[in-house]
Amino acid sequence: MGPRNGGEQKSLSSHPQNDRDNSRNGILVEDEHDFVVKPCPSPFNLCVGKFNQFRLETDDATGWLYNAIAGSTAIMSNIFLSTAFITLAERELGCEDDNVECGKVHGFKPSSLISMIGAASGVISAFFLPYMGAVVDHSRHRRSLGMYASLAFIVIQAIQIGTMQWNWFFMVILQVVNGFIYQVIDLSVFAYLPEIGAQVKK
Repeated sequence: MGPRNGGEQKSLSSHPQNDRDNSRNGILVEDEHDFVVKPCPSPFNLCVGKFNQFRLETDDATGWLYNAIAGSTAIMSNIFLSTAFITLAERELGCEDDNVECGKVHGFKPSSLISMIGAASGVISAFFLPYMGAVVDHSRHRRSLGMYASLAFIVIQAIQIGTMQWNWFFMVILQVVNGFIYQVIDLSVFAYLPEIGAQVKK
């Protein structure tokens, strides 16, 4: 719940020094009915103390920040993974050299693999994201949906570390699924934006 006193942050303590100490430790208390900004759990507790730039005004805003960091890391890893898919497909066809015309593997040219992954993920998203949106908007499971989707995304990313010549096409199928899961995560996270804006009064 956001502030109810015109955005002014008050503490239950009557001592300003205690207020400053609580603020540095990521605890902002307005009254007994308002929200408490929790410190980050280990090993992410760098957001307190002198590293306070990682601790934003509300828990939701801090969660948005960490999600953006994790999402950027996933995007970078997927760029390398996409290059690996193309290279492994060309190696299977024996057309790694620039002067060799590649045929098709599993019905696709290696140069079309990434486009087909995006298209397949988009089709799955078109069918299932409306149902995910209904869960986000009309139930109390928005946070749980985001948590489980994030966990599934991490598990698939961990499995894809083992991408090799003999299993690359299976990893391509997992990448199609992961593209859809990434959309579910975004759906859950963006649903928090109106509340974050209201909480920080921006």
